[in-house]
Amino acid sequence: MSQGKGYVTLVSEKPFGKKVLYSFRISTEEKWFRTGDYKPNISKNDYISFFYVEKNGAYNVDVGSIEHIAREESSSASGQPAGTGVVSSPPLGRDDYWKNKEVRDIAKEADYQANTLRIQYQSARNAAISVVDVLVREKILKLSDAAKADNVGVVLGKIDDLTNQYFAASSAVGTDPKSAVDDGLGSDKDVAWE
Repeated sequence: MSQGKGYVTLVSEKPFGKKVLYSFRISTEEKWFRTGDYKPNISKNDYISFFYVEKNGAYNVDVGSIEHIAREESSSASGQPAGTGVVSSPPLGRDDYWKNKEVRDIAKEADYQANTLRIQYQSARNAAISVVDVLVREKILKLSDAAKADNVGVVLGKIDDLTNQYFAASSAVGTDPKSAVDDGLGSDKDVAWE
């Protein structure tokens, strides 16, 4: 059993069948705490303490343990409620802010680039799977009829080969005008125009 303590930030009630289910959030946790069909006597900005049990990703509150704690206002005019567990850091200077922002932006860009590559690779893989499916159905990709033949290996190998080919071709698009994607269909210069 764990203990939670903090200011109530949200209180929720949702109809579920013939019942109403209740839950809440507190300022110190990024979790929804459930009280089931018991309506807790709490409101937004109440400072409370309680015990809960986590089970399968749900945080179920021991409703008998919910306790209101008297607010003790801080003598400083910081605007932060006392006892929230939030430690305020000294204010950042202008240069520190921009340095931190640059670091965050670089990290976001790296994540974006990595995600773009994953999407690009998955698209190439999906295209390769579709092409191999057609090749097998139309019997263009020859598979063995022998009992011990490794047809799965042949199909997976062809998928890998085409995935790598399509991924390399799509990665080259827009980077080098000389490395145009060759789809095997030729160009309009190969057609005899009359």
